[in-house]
Amino acid sequence: MKRLASLLIYSALLFSLRADVLISEFMASNASTLADEDGQFPDWIELYNSGSNAVNLLNWSLTDNATNLKKWQFPGTNIAGGGFLVVFASGKNRTLVGSNLHTNFKLAASGDYLALVEPDGATIASQFAPTFPPQFPDVSYGLGMQLIYTNLVSTNSSARVFIPTDGSLGTSWTAADFDDSSWIGGTNGVGYDTGANESEGIQVAPTVLAAGPAAYALRRRLERAGLHDRGLGQNRRR
Repeated sequence: MKRLASLLIYSALLFSLRADVLISEFMASNASTLADEDGQFPDWIELYNSGSNAVNLLNWSLTDNATNLKKWQFPGTNIAGGGFLVVFASGKNRTLVGSNLHTNFKLAASGDYLALVEPDGATIASQFAPTFPPQFPDVSYGLGMQLIYTNLVSTNSSARVFIPTDGSLGTSWTAADFDDSSWIGGTNGVGYDTGANESEGIQVAPTVLAAGPAAYALRRRLERAGLHDRGLGQNRRR
């Protein structure tokens, strides 16, 4: 999920893990970040499957009590390899497969124990112990994760632009094999600006102002090594 604010924690004393499925992030003071199906903003816990295979979470448990490791048990729901699953820690105790899951406990923003327990009821897959520190409203807390970014469009990627006067193109121009050879050619960036400095990239303002259409169509080329050359379509409205 998109994280509005996260504190990334690498403390071995605070967090430990043993299995592919782990608690990757949680929010113990959810004031306005993520709403549940009732339109309320309960605490939430995010799980991450770091393995390549799906895991069925039947009889796995979440708990906020180190002496009651089976406090809330999962139904037979799967988490895909490399996938995430959010569980609301709302106290509503909902376990219907295919719907939002809710634990039977809430998290204490002042600091609390939190653990994910394997189906044997004794093996702790991951935990924040003895307690996580006090939490702030709408700030999530969890693991630091390595992110890999791939740039699909470079600063000087080739681009083609067409200024339509009607809707006859439909969505055909977004197809990878669409023939855009007759379009205006150039390089990034493509912009709509009526200012004096219009010397870089493809400037479409004069044509747009003259023709008066509602939008222009832009196709860029993906130039990353190892990727097939294909069109990347975008709508731009004025």
